Formats: sequence, structure tokens, C-alpha cells
Amino acid sequence: SGDKDSSAVPPTQFINMLGGNQGQGGWPNQGGQPVMNGWPGQIIVRPISGSFVEDLDVFTKMVALAYLDPFCEFRYGPQVHKSSAHQEGGKTPKWNDELRFNRTNDTTIAVKVQDEDITSNDLVGDGILNLNNAFASPKAKLNEVVHLTRQGKNAGTVQVVVEFVLNDLLIDKSMAGSNAQLS
Repeated sequence: SGDKDSSAVPPTQFINMLGGNQGQGGWPNQGGQPVMNGWPGQIIVRPISGSFVEDLDVFTKMVALAYLDPFCEFRYGPQVHKSSAHQEGGKTPKWNDELRFNRTNDTTIAVKVQDEDITSNDLVGDGILNLNNAFASPKAKLNEVVHLTRQGKNAGTVQVVVEFVLNDLLIDKSMAGSNAQLS
């Protein structure tokens, strides 16, 4: 029981191998919480619901809003994933999708909500999902609100749950035998 695995990589060395260092993406930050900059893992995004603004200036747009078939498109670096379309979800759609992205150095995800049409999709609005809170709290399921704009005006919001999950396999192999705790 007193045996130590001599091939285990100390946590500090492992952090440095991933491009982090203590106090800047290392272990811990000034607040005593781990900062997961550079740690490999997956970002899980679950779009939950939307709330879109009506354009009261144009009657046809207001009527068309009731028949929207909205879906979300998430772009994280070169990775793009789309939610299912909520058929006739209108201005208050709901989704039940789980979208997974492999971690890169990017700290934001571009979010675009579109109305699904047979000929071409129409933009409802777009915004940015900041990932810094997720990276600072691995395994936590965080409720985030993405504010959407269209042509410089408020277009509504999308509520998402975002989670950062470390690649346990890589960490387990690299830190085998160490006493480091990640949770």
C-alpha cells in the first residue's frame, strides 16, 4: 500500500505539459479554485429554450414569428453543431439536444438561431456564449443566457446549459499514483 508509481507525472509538471502554469491556467488560481485553461476535455452544450423579440413595426414579421421553426447553430473554432428545429416553436421554442465539442484554446462559442425553411434558413439572431465560467468549474452544469442581436438590435435570448468535462482517461494515465484531486 506504500508503493508509488514512479512513472506518474506530478500535477505541476502535467499542467505545464498542457501549456498552463500556476496562477495562469494552472493549479490553483488566486481564488484557490482550479483554472482549466489548456486542460483537455469536452464542452457539452444543451440548448434549453429561446425567447425572441417581436418586431412590432412590421405586421408580416410579427405574424411570421408565430410560425418559426427555430434551431440553434453553435460554432466553436472549426467545430459546428446544430440543434434540432422546434417545429412551430415560434418565439418561445424549446430544445432537448446535447452537443459535444472537443476543447480547443477558444473561450467562446458563436451562437446563431435560425428559422428552418425548405429553401433557405432565415436568421433570427446571433450572440456569443462565454466559456470561462465553465472552464473554471469542471463538471458543473451552468445555466447561461446568450443575448441575441439582429442588425444591431435586440433579437431575444437563448438559455443553454454548458458543462466542461475533463478527459478523464488522459488525466488518469498522466496522474496515476499521484494524490492530486480534480474535483
